[in-house]
Amino acid sequence: MEDQPILDEARSIASQGRYSQAIVVASRIQSGRDLHDEARSEIRRWRYQILVAQDRSILRQARALASVDSLTMAIDKASQIPPGRPLYGEAQASIAEWAVRRQEIWNMWAGESGESYGGYDDGYDDSY
Repeated sequence: MEDQPILDEARSIASQGRYSQAIVVASRIQSGRDLHDEARSEIRRWRYQILVAQDRSILRQARALASVDSLTMAIDKASQIPPGRPLYGEAQASIAEWAVRRQEIWNMWAGESGESYGGYDDGYDDSY
């Protein structure tokens, strides 16, 4: 149990949201030690938290863009969250919602101007 202070320190650091530093500290517990499996489990959890924070930041930026109707830019930003990431599903749901809103705006614009949307190409792939 001589590794308990190391794991306690890592948990204390993680409780402050400093997950990368907590991972470095917990990684000092070597394979074959009593607390190694517990340290590995904590490290996996902290890595997940890092991914969530990264994804949350991307989604926050995308939502800010969507809130001012910069929907294509919001879709592009949210698309930076790749499959397999913690918030991928949430990002995809937002993308689908924004794509519908964007289409509605385009349809309104086309209706007011008397033009068909079909000939307008904004250069973005809207197959999300």
